[in-house]
Parts: sequence; structure tokens; C-alpha cells
Amino acid sequence: MTGRFVDMVDPNADAYVVRGINPGAPGDVWRWTGPRPELRFFLESVANVDFVADFAIADDTFKDTGPVVVSILINGNLLDKVKCDKPGERHFSKAVPPALLYPNAPNFAALEPDKVWVAPTDKVKLGLLLIRAGFKP
Repeated sequence: MTGRFVDMVDPNADAYVVRGINPGAPGDVWRWTGPRPELRFFLESVANVDFVADFAIADDTFKDTGPVVVSILINGNLLDKVKCDKPGERHFSKAVPPALLYPNAPNFAALEPDKVWVAPTDKVKLGLLLIRAGFKP
């Protein structure tokens, strides 16, 4: 069962992952994502809800990708775009229109970077460093 919010250091974080988020080691405060990481959350109420996410663009990947624009999608609908013109941590928070959410049901959130870093040896695609995300009243 999932709740409204997840921190990647939480030992139950895997229950929230739909796709695109690499497993973390115990105690890791962030996890690498792929091109379109997606999480699931259960919301009882959809009134006065903000979507909140803390993530980072890694220094090493930014050297190759340059500025990255991250699209925030709620249940497949674009909520906003965040331009990351330098590496480092970002805090995102924005009110979600109730029409985009489902009460008493699973809701899905994706953070989609427009550019990912591709490892030269094994071609693994890395996007963001996800720290936490979810819905807050």
C-alpha cells in the first residue's frame, strides 16, 4: 500500500516505483532515474493538494547534457516544466488542479527530463537523482 509521499531513503520506497527508478542501497538518500521515472501514490482527498519533488541534476551528467528541462506529469497530464540550467538540487512544489487527480485511488507522477546522460560503456541512460516526491496538503 502506498501513501501520499515517499522519501527514497524509506525502506518501503520500492512500493511507490512504477518504472524508471534504480534500486537503492539501504541508507541511500537518492536514487538514479532513467528517462521517465514514474511513481504511484494513493490519495484519499484531492482538494488543496500540491505535488512536491526534490531532485538533483548531477555535476558529471550535466557536463555532457548541459541544461535540462524536467516535465512534471500527473496522471499523464503536464503540470509544469522546470528548467535546470546548472547542476545541483531542485525543490519543486505546485498546486495540482483537482481535475487531474483521482480521489480514493492510485495517482501517478512522472518527472521526465528532456535529456539524459548515456554511459559510454554500457549505454545505461541516467536522468535525475530523485530524493523525494509526493502530494502534500
